[in-house]
Amino acid sequence: MFLEQSKKSPYGVFNDDQLVYLCIDLFMAGSETTSKSSEYLIALMMHYPDIQTKIQAELDQVANGRTFIDLNDKVNLPYTEATIHEAWRLWPIAPFGPPRTIYKEVQIGNYVVPKNTGIMYNTHTLHMDEKYWGDPLLFRPERLIVDGKFEPNERLLPFGIGRRRCLGENLARMETFLFFTNLMLNFNFKPVNGELPDLGPEAGFTNGPFPYSVHITSRSNL
Repeated sequence: MFLEQSKKSPYGVFNDDQLVYLCIDLFMAGSETTSKSSEYLIALMMHYPDIQTKIQAELDQVANGRTFIDLNDKVNLPYTEATIHEAWRLWPIAPFGPPRTIYKEVQIGNYVVPKNTGIMYNTHTLHMDEKYWGDPLLFRPERLIVDGKFEPNERLLPFGIGRRRCLGENLARMETFLFFTNLMLNFNFKPVNGELPDLGPEAGFTNGPFPYSVHITSRSNL
């Protein structure tokens, strides 16, 4: 569609440079974030084998003999869903939101922020607020379980907030859920020679764990 439009208006916004920028956005924001989420989740299962066991027990019950999980199963997988969100809380792939410019003067507490000021929100600090979370440094999916159900938390915002939040949020949530649940349903993940992954993060355009090795076995062979 972009290339067809560029033929109609070759000197407008549909040019080669803009096409390259869009491709970078798709690969960096659309693919790398989801892959790094998966890398973190697998690394965490190696660090917390008891959580891996709980997730697999929940998945086995819901799958009931199937070899796959689909989106219709999400409502019946509260612990698995809580684990994904707790990973996003403790290790956000994007620890800082993209820059914004405020269109009018805003007062925050005793501070007055002038119009046209450039601002960035700090996801990491929001997720590490000890007064709110109590024990923010602990990886504890149970904090997001209420009466046996997964309950989203208003302070857990890995995709931003407001009208300018991540455009790919819905896709990223679906991809991460499907990738993680089906990997966990069908495979076990263990350290190689007892060496646990370095969770880092390895800083970059997006954050992720440092490269690691993992011993993967099929659960169907157990």
